[in-house]
Amino acid sequence: MRSVPGLAAIVLVIFGLLQLFFGYRLFRILIGILGAVIGFFYAPEIVAMVTGAAPSTAVALVIGAGVAVAFALVAWYVFWAAVFVWGATVGYAAGVATTGGQAWLALLIALVVGGLAVLFQRVLIVLLASLNGAWLVVSGGAFIFGQLARAPRGLAFDPLPDIGAPVSIWLVVATLVLAVVGAVYQFRDSKPMLGHKR
Repeated sequence: MRSVPGLAAIVLVIFGLLQLFFGYRLFRILIGILGAVIGFFYAPEIVAMVTGAAPSTAVALVIGAGVAVAFALVAWYVFWAAVFVWGATVGYAAGVATTGGQAWLALLIALVVGGLAVLFQRVLIVLLASLNGAWLVVSGGAFIFGQLARAPRGLAFDPLPDIGAPVSIWLVVATLVLAVVGAVYQFRDSKPMLGHKR
């Protein structure tokens, strides 16, 4: 395990545990962290596609911080939009991984999951947080213990398409089992969402 990817994997496992067991209760905080993760890991790829050159780590950190602040502000002031973004983001990542990288189908899945998240807020927040958190715990742990060559990047089932069977099969099964455990725990938790009076 190389030091920087290994440290990132440890941070993502901790983030995954928070989502897995406290995804609903800490939603407004976790979506800001998700913004930082997306900004750091995914925005540089977009910048590289547009400019033809990958940005430095410092630029990736600045982008991550900016996206984190944007996500956090949306979560506190336009709650339904934050719920849609959460659902669409996790839905898109899972869609890309499970449709063979067909972007149009993944986008359709993202829109459907985002819409369902707005309609069924608590249920979908719990289910998606449990799924995303379980993936980070399982894949991050597998990377830390040398079972995966590539570390997770923060979203459900990324980088599943790059992992061959049978490893991908046991990762998915372990993720789904752990996600059920996390969802059951969260549904039994009666404490309200931080900063939310519903």
